Amino acid sequence: MLYFKQIEIGPMQNYVYLIGSTETRKVAVVDAAWEIDTILKIAAQDDVEVTHAFVTHTHPDHVGGHFSGIEIPGVNELLEQMQTQSRRAQSRSRRASKARAV
Repeated sequence: MLYFKQIEIGPMQNYVYLIGSTETRKVAVVDAAWEIDTILKIAAQDDVEVTHAFVTHTHPDHVGGHFSGIEIPGVNELLEQMQTQSRRAQSRSRRASKARAV
C-alpha cells in the first residue's frame, strides 16, 4: 500500500513529500529543504524510515543552498543525517548480534 504525506514547510511554505510503502515502512523524501529535522521527526512519528531523496528541480528553496543571503538546509543535510542514522542502526544491530551470541 502507498504511504504519502505532504508537508508544508519553511518560510516560503514549500511542499515536501514523503512517499513510500506502508508494508516496508521505507520512504523517499521529495524536495527536502528548510527544516530537515522536522521532516525526519515527522517520518519517525509515522514509523517510516527515509531511505531515498528525490529532487524535482534545483531551486535553493526546494533542495537547499544559498538564496537571497540565506543559507537554506536541504538535501545535503538530509543525506548526512540519513548516513548518521544508518551508522547508528548498524552499530545497534552489531551489538545486539554480539549479545545474542554470548
